[in-house]
Amino acid sequence: MNLRHFIGPLGILTAIGFIFALLNFFVKLINKNYILKLPKDKNHFVTYYKKIMKFIVKNHKTAGIITFILMLLHFFIAYNSHRIKITGIIAAIIMAAVVILGIYGKSIKRPRGKWLTIHRSCLLYTSDAADEGLGV
Repeated sequence: MNLRHFIGPLGILTAIGFIFALLNFFVKLINKNYILKLPKDKNHFVTYYKKIMKFIVKNHKTAGIITFILMLLHFFIAYNSHRIKITGIIAAIIMAAVVILGIYGKSIKRPRGKWLTIHRSCLLYTSDAADEGLGV
């Protein structure tokens, strides 16, 4: 069985997982800047939004771990098939840094700090490297 046919689907699944993990930041930002400021007559919408936000926040760590595993599989198959791209290597290195920072953040007692800013910033660089690899 030729595993190179899995490169594309694994890349797509990695991108989907990456986007889901990235939603954690955006749903919290939207909640802070807009949802909490809505009037009481929008309470039904607020309740629905908070359910969605709770699901995304609760599964952020799991999505990050699964995405990292998918990225590793994608990388190793691409490497063994001699289909490596430099932008993919850059995205993989940055994504690994994001995972390491996430593990570090979970292990320390202070949930906020410079590590969180770097953790969030790396995601922007990862998406930029992925865009370059896709030719976007």
